[in-house]
Amino acid sequence: MKRFEAVDVSGDAECSPFFGPEVDDVVYVAKSVMKGEPVASVCLDEDGDWQFFALSDRNRARQGRPKISHFGHLLESDATLSSMPPLPINHWAMRDGIGAVWGVFAD
Repeated sequence: MKRFEAVDVSGDAECSPFFGPEVDDVVYVAKSVMKGEPVASVCLDEDGDWQFFALSDRNRARQGRPKISHFGHLLESDATLSSMPPLPINHWAMRDGIGAVWGVFAD
């Protein structure tokens, strides 16, 4: 499993610009999240695509093919996703569960 290092992204010119998913954005969602597990990891990949994973996905070598959804549908299931910090490209936001504090990590 790839390790991520915590980074301070406040005011870092290399980490700008920051993006947050919009309600109508199409996002990739792990099957575990689609089955009802809460989102614990979010990636904004190098292509600008959002990917959402559950805590149980962190230790899996292969999660299978993701599903596609609108970010708004994830918000309907878990309104605390609105507290996710905006991310620069190639960064992750991770938390230990619903309502936990998000950490931001470089890929």
